[in-house]
Amino acid sequence: MNLLDYSLGLFNRVLGKEITFAQAMNKYVGQLNVDNSDVTKIKDVLKSVINRYYFFKWELNEVIKDDFSSDEVNILIISLAFARYCRNVVINDVLTWLKESIKENNYKINFEEAKNKISSIYQKPTTIDEFNKNIAYKRLSLMYSYPEWLIKMWLKHYGPKNTIKTISFTRSQTPIALSINMMKGDFEALNKDEDFTKSKLTTSGYSYVGKGKLNENKFFLNHDIFVLDHSLQFVVDILDPFQGDKVLICSDNKTVALATALRMNDFGKVNYVCPNINASNQTRLMASHFRLSNLIPIESSLSLLITHYQYGEMDKVLCMPPSSDFGLIRKKPEIVITFKKEDMDNLIKVQKEYIEEFSKYVKDEGTFVYSVTTLNDKESRKIVKEFLNKHSEFFLMEEKIIFPYEYQTDGVYYAKMIKKSEEDL
Repeated sequence: MNLLDYSLGLFNRVLGKEITFAQAMNKYVGQLNVDNSDVTKIKDVLKSVINRYYFFKWELNEVIKDDFSSDEVNILIISLAFARYCRNVVINDVLTWLKESIKENNYKINFEEAKNKISSIYQKPTTIDEFNKNIAYKRLSLMYSYPEWLIKMWLKHYGPKNTIKTISFTRSQTPIALSINMMKGDFEALNKDEDFTKSKLTTSGYSYVGKGKLNENKFFLNHDIFVLDHSLQFVVDILDPFQGDKVLICSDNKTVALATALRMNDFGKVNYVCPNINASNQTRLMASHFRLSNLIPIESSLSLLITHYQYGEMDKVLCMPPSSDFGLIRKKPEIVITFKKEDMDNLIKVQKEYIEEFSKYVKDEGTFVYSVTTLNDKESRKIVKEFLNKHSEFFLMEEKIIFPYEYQTDGVYYAKMIKKSEEDL
């Protein structure tokens, strides 16, 4: 195997959602049977492919044929990435590796065509033509290497300003977002420490701007702070858990449950629904580290949740179902490649099942918050609107979309609903 094949193998694991891009870069690339200098080269290539995938594909359109397999398309893209963006690699080596890969894997790629095209792009990078420049979604798709359908959807839902600012922000680096431990954290000490800055979105939020490693910081080691995006802290603020409340939470992010339990000062119960035994065990360990007795993980599917709890018994319910996660692209840039437009209908069907089922556990005059870490009206506002049209027992208090660029956070939608009492119905 050469470096193209190693890179393709790792990239395919990301595409198959077996691992995340961050895991590929920080863990699995180091497990390849290559020396350290080649690890650096593969990292350079993976980063450039993730960030420029659709642009590379557009540049190679003359070489890529309709009947090509995904491996044939991607080995060409990876070859171009090596030629253009990899340090300490010459183009002749890249072309030699490509020729070897075509032969060993019986790819349908015409090597001479590919060689000429990659060499031409290497010498003179492709510029966006006038046709694509004059169509907004095509221009943005190529400039930022996003799929056209996603750009068109954002332009339709949120307009050019929010779309452009959101896309631009996904390419930026931001400080680590933190939440203070509401049971023991020292606000005054953090406010005086130059390694931390206060969030403008939520009272519990800080950003780490220090030069040292966060996991060596005294506040982190003492569990005075923990990592949680400010937008998710704000969702917990909206849920507004009180001491003594009985709370039910569904979220892929177990730290949301932690923040809720800490906000309640270890009184009441935070029932956290876990998708599997690993998540349940991790939550128990996290609760132990923070000395919490009110955070209760429960391993359950949606259909079996009724075997653990009774309808109408929860003061507060937070439902954060699986989503497209378009609000997390800055942290998970592979989403623009791995999520397909055709996946949307099935995902929305699941989200509707979640909002229906979790709403049943809210008691009269209780709070129900539906939230998704995405920027897509079909997964957010439209689902809530349809839900409210079917359920007159709930009324909408507030809803909001937090765009990533507004507070340097993840993109999040939330809707806060209150269940009416029998007297109000």
